[in-house]
Amino acid sequence: MHIIYKITYLPHLSTNNPKYYIGSKFNYKPGYMGSVASNKKFLFTGDVSLRQWWKEQTKHYKQNFVFEILEDCSSMNKNQLLDREKHWQEKLNIISEEFFNQAYANGQFVSKTRDDSTKNKLSESLKNFYITNQGLEKRKKLIERNKTTHSSVMLEKWKHPSESMINRKITGRRKGSKDLKKRCVSFKKITDGVNVFNDALEASIYYNITPTSIRRRCRLNFEGTWKYIDENCNNN
Repeated sequence: MHIIYKITYLPHLSTNNPKYYIGSKFNYKPGYMGSVASNKKFLFTGDVSLRQWWKEQTKHYKQNFVFEILEDCSSMNKNQLLDREKHWQEKLNIISEEFFNQAYANGQFVSKTRDDSTKNKLSESLKNFYITNQGLEKRKKLIERNKTTHSSVMLEKWKHPSESMINRKITGRRKGSKDLKKRCVSFKKITDGVNVFNDALEASIYYNITPTSIRRRCRLNFEGTWKYIDENCNNN
């Protein structure tokens, strides 16, 4: 038996939440409670997708659902059944907020839009969740998972690197170079072409100008004579 069905979720009947689901089932058997595919999250689903919420609710709280057969389509094949399902969905306008459906059948996707109020409430709900102990733990797991996934992907890529990967230009400072630069600039020896000073402070006292001005002269090679001469630092 192949059917078009309608499911009503009783707890939502007196609310603004979706109440109905329209679907089809090839080889229907009693006990079947529909299959929702959407991975969207809503206020009423909490931190899980609509798909997971529906699965849990129909498994543990079947008494909250009313299953109704709208049409017996036993003479149809699968493609015809999908076309018939779409016909019913268009007829009942499943894109309205009254329905759990998030798209038409037969592969023609039509996403429902959310108003600003719903978006803001959902955003605030998720923010509040992620500051709880449970939310912090989930965030930690997601970070670790993403690190592992990224590392695995890159390792796999470098097993057979492309020409662009091999010939890539590495930009930016190497790790720790900023701290190294600070240490070197602070303690490099300095020369003005005649005198040699142990550091910028010593030169600043000699010339009665700030250490910053001394360092600037070295960076700009002022008058072609000012420079750093510490051989232990290679960022001249």
